[in-house]
Amino acid sequence: MNRILFICLLLVSVFPGVCQTENKPEKEEIFYRHTITTSIGRASRFSQEGDYTPKSFGADYLYRLNPKWEVGAQFDLGFADQNKDSDLFLVVGIAAFSINDRWPVFGGFGVENRLLDDETDFLGRLGTEYTFFLGKKKHFAILPGAFVDFTKHGPSSSAVLAFGFFF
Repeated sequence: MNRILFICLLLVSVFPGVCQTENKPEKEEIFYRHTITTSIGRASRFSQEGDYTPKSFGADYLYRLNPKWEVGAQFDLGFADQNKDSDLFLVVGIAAFSINDRWPVFGGFGVENRLLDDETDFLGRLGTEYTFFLGKKKHFAILPGAFVDFTKHGPSSSAVLAFGFFF
């Protein structure tokens, strides 16, 4: 018994923390309820004239329900290369699940309004983004992302780069 006590005391003096039984506090995570982002990107879309790749501008709002789940809305405008005016407007309600504190995946349903051919369709969206926080307080972030929209015209994909504010 004395030998075990002596070995434990020796280990404690040489390697602090080896014989300690109390848990160390985990890293404190910052938890914000609201996220607002703006994004730019390129999409691969289908129209009656054929495939085209419009530039896109987007704005998103997300509300965090708990550390894993968020709900929100995404708004996107598409600009075809040959036109200066918007030719596509999307509104999508989404639910997002966070795989970890930086990587959410999301899905949702919404409406796509094609202004060039005056057509409105329902759509489904699946996507993901990865969060690169800026600064120690993690209020700002850069979020590269990708998603796929499913409409009656078939799937279309998009790649975006977003700038976000967390509060």
